[in-house]
Amino acid sequence: HDAGHALRNALFLHAAIEMNEQPFDCTVVEDSLPGVQAARAAGMRALAYVGAAHSDAAALQAAGGRTFDSMPSLPMLAWAGR
Repeated sequence: HDAGHALRNALFLHAAIEMNEQPFDCTVVEDSLPGVQAARAAGMRALAYVGAAHSDAAALQAAGGRTFDSMPSLPMLAWAGR
């Protein structure tokens, strides 16, 4: 992993701390492989949006992301993991 990965991981952890939440109680919505990797490295659940043309669903899923392709389904997915 590169320095960018560490920064994204730190950013997710900082956000959890600022919201007074434990990382394992947080859900990150991402559409990039580095973002999903950072969320998972931070101990967070990752919902990986694959509805964009640039999405690599297999890579996002392999990184630990729960893939979805429809933004209207996001609220249901976010609450399903709690």
